[in-house]
Amino acid sequence: MKNMVRLSRTSLDKEMRELLMSKQRVAFKVKGKNRKLFTSPATEDCDIYSINDGYHGMNVTKFGPTCVTLYTYDMLSNKTVGKIKYSDIEIIDITDIKQS
Repeated sequence: MKNMVRLSRTSLDKEMRELLMSKQRVAFKVKGKNRKLFTSPATEDCDIYSINDGYHGMNVTKFGPTCVTLYTYDMLSNKTVGKIKYSDIEIIDITDIKQS
């Protein structure tokens, strides 16, 4: 029974990872947080990703198998690292970059 749950969670994590890595603007909420976050590649031809809430943002280090790893630097060059589990993401909207 546990293997069946693990397999379905793994496949959901894989689908979420592929969606966030796609060339689309994805609006989503993170479980436990009230504000909306947006992720988008810098350009259609570029593989640089970032997540922001309209003003504050973080860059994506990597899309791992279970979470996305983020980083940012403050004005004093202090690095902050964070992770968001795919299972904590709730998709709100998906927009093709060509439309925006």
